[in-house]
Amino acid sequence: MPQEQIGVAGCNLVKLTVDSVIGDEVCVMFKEDPDYAEQYASVRPINMFAHTGAVNTPHGAVAFIVWQIAAGSPCEVFVETFFNPAASGELISEAARQTHLKLIIINNRTSAVTAFVDYANVFGLDELAAFIEQMDAPASGQDFHLATNHVLTHIDLVSLVRDGAQSG
Repeated sequence: MPQEQIGVAGCNLVKLTVDSVIGDEVCVMFKEDPDYAEQYASVRPINMFAHTGAVNTPHGAVAFIVWQIAAGSPCEVFVETFFNPAASGELISEAARQTHLKLIIINNRTSAVTAFVDYANVFGLDELAAFIEQMDAPASGQDFHLATNHVLTHIDLVSLVRDGAQSG
């Protein structure tokens, strides 16, 4: 993990090579605090869902995925990932074209992998990619930062998804 990522918790889509026969692929990397990262090693199965959408803000649109990791287990967690439509559309499209999507859970202090799951790619990323193509993206990285802060300040995406997941 790059030095600037040490200690940072959250989910990202990352391109890396897990299998040299397959080559580069997009994976979900969940960076978790050491106190919790080890717990996922004993969770079976690690069910994962992706709740996708987008929000318009005064600074431009923000796409998001709220990952529901270890759904139905005592370790269940909801983690939001934000995407700038101007910069992330191709990565999400690439992930959507894959037949499988890997989840890699790592200790965010040591970079040790604590869990690894290969899922059939049924996460609806193709719909998110198509939606992103039609969005008005923030004009700059600074605008995207302002747009993301607007969402974090005004909308509790995790609570909305959690409430929806529990009722449905």
